[in-house]
Amino acid sequence: MKNKVYILFLASVILLASVLYSVCFAEGTSEESELVAFIPDEEPICPLFSDAAHFDPPSSPVTESDYAELTFSFAGDCTLGFDKDFDPRYRFDTMVEKKNRDFSYFLGGVKHVFNNDDMTLVNLEGVFTDRTEEVKKAYNFKGSLDYVKILTSSSVEAVSLGNNHSRDFGEEGLDDTKKVLAENDIAYSVDSLAGIYEVRGFKIGFISVNIHYDGTKVEGFIIKAMKSLESENVDVLIVSCHWGVEKSSRLNDYQKYLGHKIIDWGADIVVGTHPHVLQGIEMYKGKYIYYSLANFCFGGNMNPSDKDTMIVSQSVRLEKGKYKDSKVQIIPCSVSSKSYINDYRPTEAKGNEKSRIIGRMNALCDEFSLCIDDNGFMNIDL
Repeated sequence: MKNKVYILFLASVILLASVLYSVCFAEGTSEESELVAFIPDEEPICPLFSDAAHFDPPSSPVTESDYAELTFSFAGDCTLGFDKDFDPRYRFDTMVEKKNRDFSYFLGGVKHVFNNDDMTLVNLEGVFTDRTEEVKKAYNFKGSLDYVKILTSSSVEAVSLGNNHSRDFGEEGLDDTKKVLAENDIAYSVDSLAGIYEVRGFKIGFISVNIHYDGTKVEGFIIKAMKSLESENVDVLIVSCHWGVEKSSRLNDYQKYLGHKIIDWGADIVVGTHPHVLQGIEMYKGKYIYYSLANFCFGGNMNPSDKDTMIVSQSVRLEKGKYKDSKVQIIPCSVSSKSYINDYRPTEAKGNEKSRIIGRMNALCDEFSLCIDDNGFMNIDL
């Protein structure tokens, strides 16, 4: 009799253990909700069915190692060449010879800025070619192939070619330019052909289009170029637009419309060129649009009446490889180190001239509720 009782007791223990095991350790099934319903309000029998088990674990906290910072320098129209009908006494090529072909002369006044960034981007308005057959137009700008050393000697890593002078010597002249840029490790972009520059393990994608000639057709170029960059997983995307009205600081409606669309499509920075004068800066959805950076090292005019220009220094903070925010400083400059002529050597403005250019930019940025302090740093007027 004792054996029967013992056997029954043992069977009951095994059955109870089996039930408890199935409740506590069985994999989740569609019956989980029924099992939970029978758990009393007291401490849960099994952690599997505690409230915490039904929430996703918290994401890993963001640590300092998840952040990175990249610094960019942006400058405007660089025509590193001349039109053959210009007065040969004052042309860009004459200055090249006068300086004994020391190509570091031209950007030497701002090289210290370009040396201290991760990437310098300028608008190369003209071509490097030895061809002589011109496209019929008012001005045709070119420099010799070795003029590329102006860029390499002063830490310029990338150029935009989407402008109204990149085909002054036909498609062949543009091809010559692309070839010599590639041979000297300078990244470039034009139309739907996107450029990529890699630095410190990061990829910067950039796109360059010419609204002045191509109008709204550039929207297709930009979208196509963006799609080509999707598989590259770029960390920062810059779009350079050649747009606006020459010699006018006023924005036209299409500049504002397209600038906003480009940010909406996924760009992080929009850089504008072509007007040859400064225009305002806008922050849209936390990202900057520089509507016009004016002339910079500009062989297209031997003595421009408006010599004001600037370098934009933008430090972009990335969080886990995505654009987080930026710190921006403008560095006021003149296109020439001499006030009475263009010596093709952009130079940092100092003292009253620096203050005057900052004041000019503040007036241009007022409509966007942005202001620039005395040291050139951008402040958001909230």
